[in-house]
Amino acid sequence: MPAPYFTVADTLSLTDLIAFGLPALKYAALALGLYVAPGLVLLRWWLPGGLSLEERLGLAIGLSVALYPLLFLWLYILRLPLGPVVAYGVGGVSAVVLLWTSRYRLHPRRLWETARSWRPCRAHALPLALWSTVALIFFTRLWAIRFMSAPAWGDSVQHTFVVQLILENRGLFQDWDGYAPIRSLTYHFGFHTLMAVWAWVVGLPAPLAVLVGAQVLNALAVIALYPLIVRLSGSRVAGVVGVAVAGLLSPMPGFYVNWGRYTQLAGQTILPVVLWLLDAWWARPRRPRRALAPPLVLALAGLAITHYRVILFAVAGAAAWGLWGLWTWRRELADWLKEAARFAGAALAAVLLVAPWMWHVRTGRLASMVARSVTRTPSSARAEIQVWGQVDNFFPLPLLVLGALALLLALKARRELAVPLTLWSAFTFVLTNPFVVGLPGAGLITNFALVIALYMPVAVALGWFSGVAWARLQGRAARGAGALLFCALLAWGSARQARIVDPFFQMITPSDLAAFEWIRANTPPDARFLINGFLAYNDSVVVGSDAGWWLPLYTRRATTIPPLLYAAERLAPGIDRDSFRQIEIEVRASGGDPNRLREALCRAGVSHVYLGERRGRVGFGATPLVPEAWLAGNPDFELLFQQGNAQVWRFDAGRCAAGTGGEDLTAEEVQG
Repeated sequence: MPAPYFTVADTLSLTDLIAFGLPALKYAALALGLYVAPGLVLLRWWLPGGLSLEERLGLAIGLSVALYPLLFLWLYILRLPLGPVVAYGVGGVSAVVLLWTSRYRLHPRRLWETARSWRPCRAHALPLALWSTVALIFFTRLWAIRFMSAPAWGDSVQHTFVVQLILENRGLFQDWDGYAPIRSLTYHFGFHTLMAVWAWVVGLPAPLAVLVGAQVLNALAVIALYPLIVRLSGSRVAGVVGVAVAGLLSPMPGFYVNWGRYTQLAGQTILPVVLWLLDAWWARPRRPRRALAPPLVLALAGLAITHYRVILFAVAGAAAWGLWGLWTWRRELADWLKEAARFAGAALAAVLLVAPWMWHVRTGRLASMVARSVTRTPSSARAEIQVWGQVDNFFPLPLLVLGALALLLALKARRELAVPLTLWSAFTFVLTNPFVVGLPGAGLITNFALVIALYMPVAVALGWFSGVAWARLQGRAARGAGALLFCALLAWGSARQARIVDPFFQMITPSDLAAFEWIRANTPPDARFLINGFLAYNDSVVVGSDAGWWLPLYTRRATTIPPLLYAAERLAPGIDRDSFRQIEIEVRASGGDPNRLREALCRAGVSHVYLGERRGRVGFGATPLVPEAWLAGNPDFELLFQQGNAQVWRFDAGRCAAGTGGEDLTAEEVQG
């Protein structure tokens, strides 16, 4: 099995910090090449002046993240499996271009002269504060996962399967052969292309690439907020504080690591760039919009295939800033209409870029599932809105209250920030809950997705307020006290972020990895494993509840529960979608009775049973599907391997009654 990428104990000795720091520095350098350099090159063409280096870096992150899924999409359309070429080529060429265009500034003599003449001054304080904050965010994101063996919880399972298949196919694919009986991919794939690129360049296997790469992306998503906060607030101090709020003081998005909420995170890395471009589009006084159109097209198109829901956040933003532009241009209505038409043209170009994929999605099962979601009854939609009553489970209430108060103050003091931000929040809430304004059906955005994205407006509002407060501090003592308070908050937030990983959500342990290695070496390729799981989403699907759900990825052996995307994708011919759910129902209903359990496993074509270290308890309300007591002492089962609580059992399929050996779903069908 792959070794952990960090070999460090839970201490802060110099040796341990070096063991942690060296790979961390390597990942930071590679992240700059992959997820920053391409966007910087594009910004040199499209927006050559008028922005600070820090603002450019923030915008470059969003543009780089938007670029990769578009490249993978069009390579797939053109049937060019050039994934590794994209991984090395885009970042490598971008780095070369940047070095060449900066060769005079990077000349050793010039660098030496600059270093000799450098003297600390107030102008250096803000960049130092920002980069110190960024370093703490990056450090804590990686430190938090140093003991994890794989990404956490259920979403990570399907994400890692998709990344693995992209790696094997050198690009997008439609056949999950060898891993699950799924024969389509209509899911948004932006995050997965980012992680495939990361895996190729860093050299990590898919599970560790997703684990590390997603934490790198988590840090980048926070840094991408900086140019938006600076633009809306007019203050670089606000940008520094806003990044600190989102990256260290707010539990979100740091807590996403526990849920594997990585696709939404990828979308929210691009979203701040879209909002920045929207604000620039409608800014006063009038400026040429031609330079803004290309990055807007790229950001919108990349976001559309990175997350189908987060693009609706952008739609709400377009409506909000468009209305704000209408108000500020109310005496120049003809000009507003002209700019609105140009914006519509840019949006249409983005649609055309992703139209082939949208058509592909339309022909799959995902479109019908979305249609059913939109036409839900108002009563079910109202039940979901109750998550707002539990918002304190996701954010400290003082942080939300301060953010709301800051936004209220901004409505008077800085309307160019408060009005579009408030409109955006309101429109997004209506898209999520249309019944609040009397519209039928339910929204395409879930209230949960909206709640956990609150860190963005909170960071903007608190950043602005902090910038105003800092500007009013007079005297060295007052500003020194403010700086000390900021440093104390950074230390407090860093300590909390470093401990943000919750073991409850982790499925895979070292014992499971040892069991997977044994399974791969000692079981037949056509083996099919019964694994722990439970019914979810109103009992409509079955999901795994311990490391057994990962078993096909590590061993290429079939299981009774495929990745959750089986509910939205096309299945192999002859596979009944409900059969996976039925296995769980029949096994649980057997209550451990040997005859009923044998009948259920024979119908399912099971040859082995895997009990993970966590024994089917990963998940809210999850209980073991197959307690060990059902197997011990039952002559149908033989314990083959155990390490810790992870166990591999053989089921004697020869005891199956004639005609019941896997008629519903055979191992061969599952393996495809």
